[in-house]
Amino acid sequence: MYVNPTIFVIIMTVGLTQNGTLILIFLRHREIRTTANTMICNLAVSDILNLSISAPLFCMFHYPHNAPGDVIPCRLYTAGRHFLLCVSALSVLALSVQRYCITDPKFLYSHRKSWSPTTSPMLYVFAVWLLAFLIALPMFLLQGVYGYLCSSNTEESPTRILFLLYSLMFCVLLPSLMFFLSMLTARRLRKSAVIMPCALRHTTQERARVRSARIVTILALVFLLTYFPLWLWAAVVYWTDPDRQSAPVLISEYVTKYLLFANGCLNPTALCIASGTFRKLFKRYLCCSAEPVENRQSDM
Repeated sequence: MYVNPTIFVIIMTVGLTQNGTLILIFLRHREIRTTANTMICNLAVSDILNLSISAPLFCMFHYPHNAPGDVIPCRLYTAGRHFLLCVSALSVLALSVQRYCITDPKFLYSHRKSWSPTTSPMLYVFAVWLLAFLIALPMFLLQGVYGYLCSSNTEESPTRILFLLYSLMFCVLLPSLMFFLSMLTARRLRKSAVIMPCALRHTTQERARVRSARIVTILALVFLLTYFPLWLWAAVVYWTDPDRQSAPVLISEYVTKYLLFANGCLNPTALCIASGTFRKLFKRYLCCSAEPVENRQSDM
């Protein structure tokens, strides 16, 4: 009775503190507010929304057949929760695409000629939120899906098919794209290091590229660790139809959902591990440390 709310409160407290600190860092430090870091800020915003809206509702309402009394609020809740989860996932994918494009000299040249510095990041953000909205829309529109999740409709087939598609997207498609782009980015960085004169191999820009690639790889690993278990569980449960009240199924369900919402805690932690500048800034604000932070605009 008390274990589930307690764990959710801990996850929400840690995640909101970390992501709130990250937003504060963006607000107070101009050198951090670079176009390359826009998606990091977008990821923090989506994590805050997930932890402050989805997590409390998820703790209170359990479906199928135990959702809010009115079907309309339940439809909004189920679609909204998937929308926010998709924003977080697609933000990491957009980071991978962004970092890959940055390592392409042809892209950089055409980008600087045709777009203003703020246009490209805003397009990434707009694309992430639009795609997330479109992906979550079936949860609200398809009567066969919300009818099973939000009422006494016992027909599972539409829900099974939709959850299988979501599982393939979160377990196969997105991780594959993230790691494929990360490998291509690492390959380009190695090639550029080989052809670059020795004196320029350790420039600030080159070090920043390497750090950026490392951050994207760590965030992709965090995504896989937190999203994969739940969506694999959903695919198995909705297609094998086990007893949802049995102890093994209940325990695995709650553990995978704890991991899913813990994504909002692990993203800032991954950022601190990969970036020295963010690590020092987090230490300053969370530990009240007065340690000076080196002004490295391209550390991310």
